[in-house]
Amino acid sequence: MKKPSAQKAVTGSEWKEICLSGSDWRVTHCLPSEYNPASGINVGALGELQTPEWIPAVVPGDVQSDAIDAGLIPDPNYGLNSRACEWTYQRDWVYVRTFSVEKPADPMERVILRFDGVDYACHVSLNGQWLGYHESAWTPFEFDITDRVKFGGRNMLVVTVQHAPDEQCQWGRTSLVRTLKARFAYGWDWCTRLVPLGIWKDVWLVFRGAAHVADVFARPVVDPAGPTASVEVEVTVWAERPVDARARLELSLDGGKVVSHDLDASLQAGKNGLKARLEVPDPQLWWPNGFGEQPVYRLACTLLDAKGGRLDETAVPVGLRKLEWVRNDGAPDDALPYCAKVNGVRVFLKGWNWAPIRQLYGRRHLEAYRRRLELAREAHCVLLRVWGGGLVERPEFYDLCDQFGILVWQETFMSSCCIDNHPSTDPRYIQLLKNEAEQVIPQCRNHPSLAIWCGGNELCVRGDVVDRQGNVLRPEVAGWEGYKTNVGGLPWLPLTSEHPTLAAIKECVNRLDPDRHWLPASGSGPWENASFDYVGEMHDVHGGWMNMGPVEHYRFFNTVDMMLHAEYGCDGSASVRAIEAFVPESHRWPMDKTNTVAWHHGRMWTASNTWRAEELFGKVDDLATYVRASQYGQAEGLRYAMESHRRRKWRCSGAMPWHFAEPWPNVCDTCSVDYYLQPKPAYFALARANRPVHVSAKYETIAWGGRAEFAAEIWGHNALPKAFEGTVTTKVLSAAGDVVFENTKPVAIKPESPAHWDSVVVPAAKLPQGVFMLYSVLTDGSGVEVSHHWSAHSTGEKYPLAPMRELAAAEVKVEASPERITLANTGKVVAFGVWLEVPLDEYVLLSDNWLCLVPGETRRIAVRGQWSRMTLSGWNVAETVVG
Repeated sequence: MKKPSAQKAVTGSEWKEICLSGSDWRVTHCLPSEYNPASGINVGALGELQTPEWIPAVVPGDVQSDAIDAGLIPDPNYGLNSRACEWTYQRDWVYVRTFSVEKPADPMERVILRFDGVDYACHVSLNGQWLGYHESAWTPFEFDITDRVKFGGRNMLVVTVQHAPDEQCQWGRTSLVRTLKARFAYGWDWCTRLVPLGIWKDVWLVFRGAAHVADVFARPVVDPAGPTASVEVEVTVWAERPVDARARLELSLDGGKVVSHDLDASLQAGKNGLKARLEVPDPQLWWPNGFGEQPVYRLACTLLDAKGGRLDETAVPVGLRKLEWVRNDGAPDDALPYCAKVNGVRVFLKGWNWAPIRQLYGRRHLEAYRRRLELAREAHCVLLRVWGGGLVERPEFYDLCDQFGILVWQETFMSSCCIDNHPSTDPRYIQLLKNEAEQVIPQCRNHPSLAIWCGGNELCVRGDVVDRQGNVLRPEVAGWEGYKTNVGGLPWLPLTSEHPTLAAIKECVNRLDPDRHWLPASGSGPWENASFDYVGEMHDVHGGWMNMGPVEHYRFFNTVDMMLHAEYGCDGSASVRAIEAFVPESHRWPMDKTNTVAWHHGRMWTASNTWRAEELFGKVDDLATYVRASQYGQAEGLRYAMESHRRRKWRCSGAMPWHFAEPWPNVCDTCSVDYYLQPKPAYFALARANRPVHVSAKYETIAWGGRAEFAAEIWGHNALPKAFEGTVTTKVLSAAGDVVFENTKPVAIKPESPAHWDSVVVPAAKLPQGVFMLYSVLTDGSGVEVSHHWSAHSTGEKYPLAPMRELAAAEVKVEASPERITLANTGKVVAFGVWLEVPLDEYVLLSDNWLCLVPGETRRIAVRGQWSRMTLSGWNVAETVVG
């Protein structure tokens, strides 16, 4: 078996390829090794492959999705059904497809059977003859079947996907992991235990002549001052025998040729390297989301023989951009560079963490990818951190990130977060990682969106149990470091590139993608987790993951000073409609650990979220109130955290909440977008906090009872490389609409900077009793609103926001068209938490949502997408159907 090139030919080269993907496959299950062509045990209970349990299969896909379609297993998203599906990954699955193919006109051409990816390990046979074995979902593999295929006849292809390897779940020991199977699927706090298996990428018949293009590596060299640009191209050609050939390089943009170059070469049998430098006239630079356009060039490489006949072709994307990493302001000498600089402009890394698209990720899910990434783009996302316990993402993910200007932080194969958190140093495991990295890195490296390679998630040690090089110092307690009983005297310490397992991956990155940034793990630096104890010493840290309450949450984010907050979060409930879709009616209340279904769909978040919602709003006795209170706490917590990080720019250079969207429906989770692609209020709160030019407020608490005064600072934020001037108006008003403070002032802010614009102080005696509102509106020089801030506060101490449950009813007038919703507060009281919601099976992009409307205020919300109806609601807004 020979490993193939990292790239496959693009559209337009079908003359050299036949795709065997699609719905012309069948699949059945059997006991482990019951059907094993390699050992000759290829009949067993299957007879001559005549078992009655064959079901239709889709490739790319996973066997569980096929089993759902065939009624073999229930919908694993509903209730406790996923437990009834767990047997599926404990069995082998046999795929069968027949095909016919004509003999190539050129008798020297070889016929190659290529798999872009099988999850996880498989045997392949053709016409009863075993071809070979492959293990790993991430790398392509191929077989030369020229002498085994029946030209003009019927061929039977059989792929036996073995049962899933026995691996560690979230609560396991990372040091025991020995495979590269996506670890999340064995059970994590935001998903169930259901491990996908199947042919999850395309299958091809490829016809090869004397030589073929094995790889194209395009490295842009950009001087943004000009701008001027060139592309350094390295072409790897594999020749079956010595041959004279020509590699024709053509760089195009939007279908128009920009520059071309021919490379003549006398190829030797085996691997050949060719190099060229293309000067790009009038270069169009690629920018991150919000900073400019995202032109993606196409570099095509056509391999011709001495007579001009086409031997092979492939193409790769090229983005002309200069990406540098510089040190944060005030960074200590031992800190890594965490500040991104694109085309000479520093870019604050507003983003999210990215989990797998679905628990059952085998099928393409292209619409889900597009919709989720559209939502990320619309929320001003600049970077997504692809978490190491999930996937090395599909090419389609990278294509969309290229298109949308979203930088990608790709972690490689490893994740941890529990009992022990350091990877094995077993030489066989390290060699497996190296082999995979050498295949995966070339698959991704041409994408302009790819910004960072990282060794993995939360790879760390207790420094007096295992050192950062992986040496066990206390064997009697090694492996137990993560239990609540702290067997070591030190906190978690992130691994560095000195750890042999991470050093091996770093060497691959440096050799194969030397222009990319490398981080050994996330967190990185002297400490793993954010803490008051480490102020002044935090580099890239993680945590916390919840709204810490009406005082502590604000004290925490007003104090911590990490250089990069690569993972933190707040949990919040799913919507009532979502819960009704996957939770049986008998288990929709209470939402706590006594509820078996709620516990199954949320685990530790379900166990603790209710009391956190009640800490703000008082005792909750029904689902609707719980959902509204829980989602409020999540949105407020995440918004405040992001804005606090932006106020510390450039000491802090980025912040990424955990996580953008969930792969499996949860009653309660830290995601901003739910399984059904519906944003939570947290999504819109973060979208506002991420606006390039924005107004925010800094305060000590939302519970002001017992304090002498209410005090807040009004801040401005400018992400753009140009100055901003405008006007900010700030009000403090009661829920009844009475204004107790108002100030309007002109403001200015430098490029790429935060600025303290104003201070608000209201003596306690003048504060409205109960809930009141801080409200700021930022307008530009033309009087057009750029951004606004709202936050609810209270004169209470215990359950400070409980009065929101008893507010006087607000009057909100709605006008709707397919492209716009207009909301007007026509009454005398503030409308709190105004929320628009579409049915779960509809998808729209709203320009804003989760609002507070002061009396007399009108807001216009742009709508993109088809919708049949919307529901309007709020804390004191009667539910109304729109449309």
